[in-house]
Amino acid sequence: MWIQVSSGQGPAACEWVVARFVSFLEKKALQAGFQVQRLAEEPGTERQTLKSCLLHLEAKASEAQEAELCAFGQAWSGTIQWIGPCPFRPHHRRKNWFIQVAHFTETTPHAFDPAALRIETFRSAGAGGQNVNKVESAVRVTHLPTGLQTVSQQERSQYRNKQLALAQLQALLTQAHVQATQEAQTERWRSHHQLERGNAIAVFQGPDFRLKHQD
Repeated sequence: MWIQVSSGQGPAACEWVVARFVSFLEKKALQAGFQVQRLAEEPGTERQTLKSCLLHLEAKASEAQEAELCAFGQAWSGTIQWIGPCPFRPHHRRKNWFIQVAHFTETTPHAFDPAALRIETFRSAGAGGQNVNKVESAVRVTHLPTGLQTVSQQERSQYRNKQLALAQLQALLTQAHVQATQEAQTERWRSHHQLERGNAIAVFQGPDFRLKHQD
């Protein structure tokens, strides 16, 4: 799972909140038994601040903890509010600062599990559909989880056609994965502009970033 914490278009005070909330969230995730890694950071305009941070959280290989990880991401997704004077302009009248948290499902490349493939052979066809070979040298490979399908019949060898069909299928799966990854990345960066002030799911307060309450 990916979790992105963003200041949106907020000022340096919001970037300060992002940096503190990321540290807070990392501790919470570790306490819950998840592995946590910072994948990307965008530094803020002041020292020790972040415009945004992308975290990767991973659960142990069990359905129970996968469900807990999903619940964790959902619980912390939304608007986070911090109440306090601006750390860089202490006499500023504004006392409420907001950041955005969003979670995303991780996309993973497909692997060739033999059980996920259906491999069929047939006679290769020439012009007008007539059979070129008397043996079934052509190969059709179907990836059952996605329905993607490739056919190779240009080679005389069934083995060679199978290798070509599998290579074509791998290319299709890679293309689909790249597209899914790009769409996920676009969605992550779009969230930078979707910061909703008010209706905070959690409120923090004070210079030591204490959790005041969580909805």
